[in-house]
Amino acid sequence: SPIERITRDARVLTIAGGATEGMLEVVASMS
Repeated sequence: SPIERITRDARVLTIAGGATEGMLEVVASMS
């Protein structure tokens, strides 16, 4: 259903966004 697709996409984007923020923090702490 469209709702399932939206929630699944939102979850993927949330995970990807969290991973990106974590990597940026690591890069900032190393530099």
